[in-house]
Amino acid sequence: MRQGAMGYGILNGCMGFGAVIGATSLPRVRRVLGADAIIATASGVFVATLAVSGVLKSPVFIIPYA
Repeated sequence: MRQGAMGYGILNGCMGFGAVIGATSLPRVRRVLGADAIIATASGVFVATLAVSGVLKSPVFIIPYA
């Protein structure tokens, strides 16, 4: 993507922000879904994120999925 250190930092910051959101919403998700469903959903989201970041080359479109 050729974004340099700033782009890499923004991408890592977005991943950290997503981790915080996921951790705070996990208790509510656990009331609705079992462990197997959570793992399957998380795996699907991870695959989708890899596919999007592999196909798109613009950070404007990749950052929301990170």
